[in-house]
Amino acid sequence: MRNILVYVPQKEKKSFAAVLKEIWLAPTVTLARKRAYDVMDAYTKRFPRAVQCLENGLEDSLTFYAFPKLDARKISSSNMIERLNREIRRRTSAVGIFPNEASYIPRWQRISWNMLRTGLFPELTLAKNLLRQRCSWQLDFIL
Repeated sequence: MRNILVYVPQKEKKSFAAVLKEIWLAPTVTLARKRAYDVMDAYTKRFPRAVQCLENGLEDSLTFYAFPKLDARKISSSNMIERLNREIRRRTSAVGIFPNEASYIPRWQRISWNMLRTGLFPELTLAKNLLRQRCSWQLDFIL
């Protein structure tokens, strides 16, 4: 959508973005295509380059309709690396600034080990592999 909005004047970006958003919020691919063609017909004279950009990338942008509907909670909680990084960010924000990298590593290890011990990682083997990648020299005797 950002690629399309490049060709729209600043004054009209907000309203045009709202119209474009309706295309990808459609419940089915056929309705999304119909909305896209309606937008193309309505705005061809006002924003020809934007409509051309929409037309060129329409099929690529509608490919997500081919996949089954996914639960957003399932997606956000299934990636363990993202979960670990989010937890580290949350817990280290209280500290603020670390004087050097050597002071950060023990904190990181404690956080990741606590997450592993408390069962925040559903699959223990993947967590072990992740920890080994980050600090194999200290965790070999634990794992």
